[in-house]
Amino acid sequence: MLYTNNVVRLVTEDGLEGVGATISYTENDFDKCIVEAIRTIAPGIIGRNALMTEELHSWLMNRCSWGGLVAKSPFDIAAWDIKGKKAGMPLFQMLGGARSKMLSYSVLLQVGG
Repeated sequence: MLYTNNVVRLVTEDGLEGVGATISYTENDFDKCIVEAIRTIAPGIIGRNALMTEELHSWLMNRCSWGGLVAKSPFDIAAWDIKGKKAGMPLFQMLGGARSKMLSYSVLLQVGG
């Protein structure tokens, strides 16, 4: 299997950069269909406010694209990356996922006789 990593980089007017990606798998050659679908979405992103993630998400979901969510998700991810950078914190923390400690456990499995 060959996998193609499709990367989108959004840059705001004030220089903040967000990166999003998606991968696709094919058997015989690198998959070009996702990047072609991304290419049809990209012109509509220009001039949009990346910080308005909900608005951008709605716009993306209303696009008719052969690539579907796989072609749209890198734009959404890149916008959230920008939003986290603008807030000056990691995205997980901005979304309320920050923890000072985490419970863990381990299991030992014995296989065989």
